[in-house]
Amino acid sequence: MIFYTADHHFSHANIIKYENRIFLDIDEMNVFMIKRWNEVVQDDDIVYYLGDFSFDKPALFLKKLKGRKILLKGNHDRRTSTHYLQAGFEKVEKEMFITDMDKKIVLSHEPKRIWDGIHEGVYHFHGHLHSKDVESFVANRYNVGVDVWNYYPKSADEIIFGKNLISEDFSLL
Repeated sequence: MIFYTADHHFSHANIIKYENRIFLDIDEMNVFMIKRWNEVVQDDDIVYYLGDFSFDKPALFLKKLKGRKILLKGNHDRRTSTHYLQAGFEKVEKEMFITDMDKKIVLSHEPKRIWDGIHEGVYHFHGHLHSKDVESFVANRYNVGVDVWNYYPKSADEIIFGKNLISEDFSLL
């Protein structure tokens, strides 16, 4: 299985306030988001992480998260690619073009207005905006950030078809 997600901002206390997240503090946020991730991701799954992973100690969080993780660096992922590889990401890129089943997808942290294949049905997945909408609607462009998807990584079909196959129950807190 392949999943996509972004913008956890592990150990970033101000993100709770900026995004009006449901958590009392970063410890509660970190534990909750790890639990959500591991509810859907299995050890052999691939997770494309579209930027802004953590403010501190990425290895600490990566070892707690299931799956094989590939980082598309975001504006808050300021350490070297080597650092993120040593922390546990299998690969680190700024942008990627992949095929997931029959879907061609451009991956990056920040949303693009135009990308290769935009008029041929190529999708664009991004993070960066958190719960904010893209300034203008563009077909086939999707925000995969955790603030949009109830803190779960999502498959391409769930993202494209707007399916939220997991309960919206916050009782895990």
